Amino acid sequence: MNFVAFFASPLLDVVSQNIIAALLYDIAAEPSTDINPEAIEEIFYESITEGAQNILKSEQTKRRILDSLQLKELEPAFEKLFLHGQPLDRQYFVKRFSAVISKKNAKKIAPLFLAHFRKKIAADDALSKRIVMKYRKYLENGKWQLNGDAMSELEMILTA
Repeated sequence: MNFVAFFASPLLDVVSQNIIAALLYDIAAEPSTDINPEAIEEIFYESITEGAQNILKSEQTKRRILDSLQLKELEPAFEKLFLHGQPLDRQYFVKRFSAVISKKNAKKIAPLFLAHFRKKIAADDALSKRIVMKYRKYLENGKWQLNGDAMSELEMILTA
């Protein structure tokens, strides 16, 4: 299986965004033995720093953004994702970031953050595999609104 393609493919941006959100939430809610939470946090901090392009300098603000992605009150959204296959809002990261920083800055930073995060995960084949395998059931059962090419690519990654 080409797990790297899951994070590298622009066709699967919406799906990988949901998995990244779940991963960041889960490392605080239920640390996994197969995915190192510290490694994921390191990727988060590197990605937010690169994505912020000098807009955010405070480590405390970056920590607060991570905390906003791990709030217990987000549990119902993840239950809908995990139990019913209902994807998160497309603007999930913008909304979570704007709980800490201005909406204007959140709109600038969130897409760049996600691009950097995806790139870093795609650069590590073993980590990509562990993440896709951890969320495989949800990927297979999700109600993803994907065009034919994107759905074919997702199916190919999950069944190869």
